[in-house]
Amino acid sequence: MSVTALTILCLVLAAVVLILCILLLKVKKRLIKACAILEEVEAGNFNRRILARKGDMTAELCYKINKIVKNSECEIASLKKNERANRQLMTSLSHDVRTPLTSLIGYLDVLNSGKVEAEERKRYLGIAWSKAYDLKDYVDILFDWFKLESKEYHFYFEERDICELTRDGIIGWIPLFEENGLNYTFHIPDEEYKVWIDARSWNRILNNLIQNAVKHSGCSALEIGVERTQKSMKLWVKDDGSGIVPDQLPYIFERLYKCDASRSGAGSGLGLAITKELVQENGGTILADSALCQGTIFTVTLPLC
Repeated sequence: MSVTALTILCLVLAAVVLILCILLLKVKKRLIKACAILEEVEAGNFNRRILARKGDMTAELCYKINKIVKNSECEIASLKKNERANRQLMTSLSHDVRTPLTSLIGYLDVLNSGKVEAEERKRYLGIAWSKAYDLKDYVDILFDWFKLESKEYHFYFEERDICELTRDGIIGWIPLFEENGLNYTFHIPDEEYKVWIDARSWNRILNNLIQNAVKHSGCSALEIGVERTQKSMKLWVKDDGSGIVPDQLPYIFERLYKCDASRSGAGSGLGLAITKELVQENGGTILADSALCQGTIFTVTLPLC
């Protein structure tokens, strides 16, 4: 090899080494900067991002780190939200259980004193019975919620006739409707609408929607119907009660959300949240439509088999 060729080769190698050194120096600077940003992220500043130009040697690494930081930010935000919600739930639980329990104990103390007449005693027993069942309903809702949250709610899906399930579910409510002078109408066809469903959760969905109307809407009439579309079935529960304020309607399925005082009665704020989750677990959707002083209608849609 001639001296000239060797000189050129050395110059080329020197240039390559120089370029590599420059590139490595740039990479080192970027990595140092990235480490500094990650230290800020570790300290709790999840708004920081590692910037990189498209085509940079570190670009792919920076993008992936940014994605991890973003996902971590979302997870932490979710955990904080759940923590706040759980604290709120505990506060709500202590209040909502203590109030009817104190009232129940008061009525039982009066009955136990023996100072009430037979007619008054009968009335007090009826009130105590009602308070006890309110507590049972509240505990049932809490139990379902905690099982859903911990993924311990067991579903047993099978092909069932939704019309039959709905009839079986509402029949137990008829004495309460009549006792309270509530006008009720059922629109449930005799034909079979087969769906893939967990029967226990369907019964809870139905009970929650009826209970929401009877206890919180102040309605005087209730309609429950099942109808069929081309590929799905719809359950609708309609009341003529006080309705829901339009700006509250988007939030009624959020846990612990309670509407304004125009909707009577105390509640856990979990019933509709549980209902929505159970509907989704059964492959369906739920919607609500309401107008003030004109009532509310809830519609559950499930795919047919």
